[in-house]
Amino acid sequence: MGCHDEAVGVLRAAVRQDDRNPLGAPEPGRDAASDRPGRRSHSALEAATRLLPGDQLAWLGLADAHRLAGKTKEAERTYRTAIEINPHTELAEKARRGSNLLAQSGFARTQQVFSRQDAVHYCLAAMKRYAQMSPGDFQKLTLELAVVGRDGFKVHDPASRYHVKGLDGEYSGLAMVCLLYVAMQRMAPGTNIGFDLAAEYEEAKKLFTATG
Repeated sequence: MGCHDEAVGVLRAAVRQDDRNPLGAPEPGRDAASDRPGRRSHSALEAATRLLPGDQLAWLGLADAHRLAGKTKEAERTYRTAIEINPHTELAEKARRGSNLLAQSGFARTQQVFSRQDAVHYCLAAMKRYAQMSPGDFQKLTLELAVVGRDGFKVHDPASRYHVKGLDGEYSGLAMVCLLYVAMQRMAPGTNIGFDLAAEYEEAKKLFTATG
């Protein structure tokens, strides 16, 4: 009937009487993630994931709550758990978007302290690499990058390492995002990959043109 606050109050009373009931425990947690997360405790969400470890929505709610609370590592780990439960659902897509928001937020905070020349460098290196590839090899590599990046890259973690068949060696999360961003802009300019590198990409393009 749209009486959200009243419904939550009744449900919370029910959970207090039977806090081991897996049918009720996830709901206050979902409310914590979707309603006013800053004012809610994580306890209901954590209880939901313990009682229903296969409940993808409970894990997504907990990941969102961690992200909004600034708990970066916990949020990244929990988003990945949500995705791994079933990577082909709409909830998994929401978890990927949440993970991308997390990475973007961490990248923005880095911008306030350090120069983002590392991203410019990675974009420039990607442009030079792609210029030497055949169209077929480039398309295959772009597909591989998109598949590997489907669950998001740990951009804020410099120790993260990734590998794709079309590239030798291992790459950091930031390097992978730059590789994917440049590839998608080359294939379809203006494509939004969920991570904003427009300024770094434009700077790298100027350097690429200048250096030939």
